[in-house]
Amino acid sequence: MKSNEINQLIPQVSLKNQAAFKQLYEISSPKIYGLLVNIIQDKELAADTLQEVYTKIWLNADKCDISQGNGWPWICQLARNTALDKLRKIDKYPSSIEDTYVNEAYQQSDSQWHSNIDLNSCLAQLASKSRQAIILSYLHGFSHQQLSKKLALPLGTLKSTIRRSMKELALCLNL
Repeated sequence: MKSNEINQLIPQVSLKNQAAFKQLYEISSPKIYGLLVNIIQDKELAADTLQEVYTKIWLNADKCDISQGNGWPWICQLARNTALDKLRKIDKYPSSIEDTYVNEAYQQSDSQWHSNIDLNSCLAQLASKSRQAIILSYLHGFSHQQLSKKLALPLGTLKSTIRRSMKELALCLNL
């Protein structure tokens, strides 16, 4: 799959070109499905969500501004958000947020965290609650309100913790 192809197809899809949409689906759906399975952890639910993602692409392709960059991240973000919305709707979140669970979440070989050793070491430098908040928010899609309850932190404190932790990660990763 080439990002140039996607960048050429998205404007055509925004004009409701069915052939372009079919081609976009054929070249991108296997990777999007893999992303959805990784997030949702259920192949059937991921397949249903895949259809929702491509419906959203069809309906919202005109909102993807190719001049601002590559269309592939837009599709991936749309897929991620759709998957997290699906998990919220069915209330399917990890039941435990113990530190051991969180550590396992970013050390598993199939996890997106594992592919970046620098990120693992930077996450390890964060305080336990900060690390939990970052991982459960960004990897598992917990909302701030859900995290506030689960971590027993006031909402404002949680938001500050996440913001501060993200800055620490950015410094650690030299971003």
